Amino acid sequence: MNLEAIEQKCLAYLMQVSRPVIPVSQLLRYLHRDAEFAEVSERDLVAFLRKHELFTVLDPIGLAADSEGAKLLEQAGISMGTSVMLETRVPAKRQLAEMMNEQLDTILSSLETAAVEAQESGNEQRYELIAALHERTQLLKERLRSFDGS
Repeated sequence: MNLEAIEQKCLAYLMQVSRPVIPVSQLLRYLHRDAEFAEVSERDLVAFLRKHELFTVLDPIGLAADSEGAKLLEQAGISMGTSVMLETRVPAKRQLAEMMNEQLDTILSSLETAAVEAQESGNEQRYELIAALHERTQLLKERLRSFDGS
């Protein structure tokens, strides 16, 4: 594995994406477009990024970090894995709170759609799981408001 080539490819991608924080899985898909990096695993990529001073690796927080929350997210069809950003693109506290709020809004919207689908299909167990996840996401959003002062 040519670490210097991986570094350059990751730097180029993370400098040109519009959002400073992206899922590691997205970065890996980008790397896999090049045959030279086809064998790079997500585990190896995360290990490389964690050791590198130019990258910041962000592990799942809130619902996604808790095993029950992660299971509920997965059952609802929402993936919340490890993310990465360039150290030079670390946002200010306010920007970070706004980004997290946007992500929570996206999750809430997805959960609402999933709840309707579960109800329409008559899957009461799935509906209850989604409703519980929706409630926990709302609580997380409230905690975020106290964090960012809005």
